[in-house]
Order: sequence, then structure tokens, then C-alpha cells
Amino acid sequence: MSDRFLSPKTTSEMVSLPARSIRRMVAQGKFPKSFPVGQKRVAYLESQVVAWMNERLKAAGLEPSIRILSPEKETLDQGLTAPEPVQVESSDANVKYVNSRRKSGV
Repeated sequence: MSDRFLSPKTTSEMVSLPARSIRRMVAQGKFPKSFPVGQKRVAYLESQVVAWMNERLKAAGLEPSIRILSPEKETLDQGLTAPEPVQVESSDANVKYVNSRRKSGV
């Protein structure tokens, strides 16, 4: 499985928690830690976030079945490759998240 970096905003949308709550949970050791990817940017590892989501399902008595799907790459008109969307599904919890934000080439 290839791991991707998730922005705090994407992570917040993925787990349905405000970024502030995520930061508080990180400080308490209850959520995966972010790491610096630039001077003013941090990211979360997708695999760690998905593992946390599965742990939450298991704690709720549900089958931990969230997995990372392999998205297909899309090509923009300028020949650039668009960022791959994050896709996570859970059949047991009836959860589906798809980040469909796209950046266009300049």
C-alpha cells in the first residue's frame, strides 16, 4: 500500500472532527501525530488515520473494515497529472468518503 500525506483539512473532513479537536486529541495521545512537510505545513499519514478510524469502529462494536482504495490517475488538458483523490469506504459502518478536490495546472 502506498501511503499519502493528508492535510489537516482533509484529515478533518475524513474523520468528521474539527481540526482543533484533532490537535487536542494528538496532544492527549489519542490521534496519530502530524509531522512537518514544510516550514509552515504539517501532514498526517493516510494509513495511520485509516487505522485510527478502524480502531474507533472496533471500540464501537463494529467491524473495522475501512480500507484505502486505489484511485485511478486523471490527466489534465496540459498533460499534467492531477492529485489522486483520497477514497475510503467501510461497508459495515456505511461510511464513504471521497475527496474530489482537484487542482488545475497553471
